[in-house]
Amino acid sequence: MAEVTESRKLQRANWPALFVGIYLVFAPMPVLLMAIPQRPFSLPYVLIAGTIGGLISVSWAAAFIFRRFAWLAFIVPGSILVPWALSRGAAKLGAALFVAEQSATTHRLLYVLFGICSIIAGYVLLVGVIRRFDRIGARSLAELDVARRMHESIVPSIAISTGQADVFARSEASSEMGGDLIDLVVRDDGREIDLFLADVSGHGVGAGIVMGMLKASIRTRLLAAGDLGSILTDVNRIICDLTKPEMFATLACVRLRPGSVQYAMAGHLPILRISADPKACEEFENQHLPLGVDAPIEFTFGELTPSPGDTLAIFSDGLVEVRNSAGQEFGLAAANALVFEEVVGAQGIDLSLVYDRILQRVRAFGPQFDDQTLLLVRIKQP
Repeated sequence: MAEVTESRKLQRANWPALFVGIYLVFAPMPVLLMAIPQRPFSLPYVLIAGTIGGLISVSWAAAFIFRRFAWLAFIVPGSILVPWALSRGAAKLGAALFVAEQSATTHRLLYVLFGICSIIAGYVLLVGVIRRFDRIGARSLAELDVARRMHESIVPSIAISTGQADVFARSEASSEMGGDLIDLVVRDDGREIDLFLADVSGHGVGAGIVMGMLKASIRTRLLAAGDLGSILTDVNRIICDLTKPEMFATLACVRLRPGSVQYAMAGHLPILRISADPKACEEFENQHLPLGVDAPIEFTFGELTPSPGDTLAIFSDGLVEVRNSAGQEFGLAAANALVFEEVVGAQGIDLSLVYDRILQRVRAFGPQFDDQTLLLVRIKQP
């Protein structure tokens, strides 16, 4: 995603200042300790000790910032052995490492002054880096908020009731910008209703952009006449032209007309037709590749004759791929059985409540990791 990549670039640009700040804060520590003895150490030894102290601190910081915990296998013993070796060398050299008595006070003052200045400079650098990181974080949060509001605008919940049917659909995004699409177009004074549910590969801002393109393409194509098969054929060509090869979208759609229901699919999960009397569930399975995979595809459509009380259900794989704490997937068969059970047991109940019951049971099985979308259509009259 472009926004995330840009934020990471900005963070990387501040890493040198961060590590220099850490170095300047911790390098003076051994130097200040050397000002405590009766005679301070000579300048070369002080510089070597300060450099080693700063580098050890930077090594620890880098291991945790970059999550390279394997480095600790070298950093931990190095943090002990290198200072030990330095102290052993100092013991062997003895008085050669100390400055003359007459200049000891001057050296001590210089070391303390150097340590204070280094700590102040490092602190100023670290504060500057932290403030820049705060600005980057605030910018990212603002962009994510815009993405969330865009998603709510592009994919609002659907709740309508016409003489033909009651319709309820909602998409629960797994992040601020989801990749699932639900859309409804009503024409001819409610005599013709087109419903679409699509699932773009992946999720997040990238999938959300493709989802918005898909919605615009479908809406534009619906301005011209044609069955659902021809609509998907044309939309598929557009998606193939405008997206990368790895981006694709599964889609299922239905067109409600008095006395008939037309349906078409592109790589999506089966459409369920649930009848109340007799209680039965019929699956209409996919026969085509997803949109955006291959341009020269002629999509077809099917038709069925509905009965009063029939419910059509379409959902995305975010309901199917939920996993519990043991790693077991909920699965398509369980999802179909759950939808059938809740729909049959809730005849006459508002579809929004049926939706809530289904989602609650899915989430009782395991947490949400992908966009979860469910479309329910209850036929009133054929």
